[in-house]
Amino acid sequence: MSLKILNQPTEEIEQKAFDSTRGVKNPLVIDLISLSPDKSTVLLTMLEDRSWDDETKLLHDLEEKLNSYLAYVLDRFLAQQYQQYAGLKVQFQYESLHPIPPAISSKFQVISNRCRAQGLSFSFTDVSGHLAA
Repeated sequence: MSLKILNQPTEEIEQKAFDSTRGVKNPLVIDLISLSPDKSTVLLTMLEDRSWDDETKLLHDLEEKLNSYLAYVLDRFLAQQYQQYAGLKVQFQYESLHPIPPAISSKFQVISNRCRAQGLSFSFTDVSGHLAA
């Protein structure tokens, strides 16, 4: 999975901009921003409520969402909008309401490695409570 910004038709971007729905399906919304219990890390959570029946679609949507989150952090929008979080570590969290297939977990490890290369961390969990980093 490559981490590239996808060029979308303007109409599709405009439609998504008006849809404030949270979830991986909408890359223009940061679903949830919070602090870790020890207040050392900003947690940017991606929420997924769809089942993994269409892995290709979900992975594509995740790529778009991840690119948006990366841009939000690396282009310093997070630090500008939440100055109290400037200088803190950042972790992306993916939370799925459905079990994540084992084959997909390996793709998440690739995402985790790429985030780590940017000085960020990535974790994922599903309804079963399985958490990996």
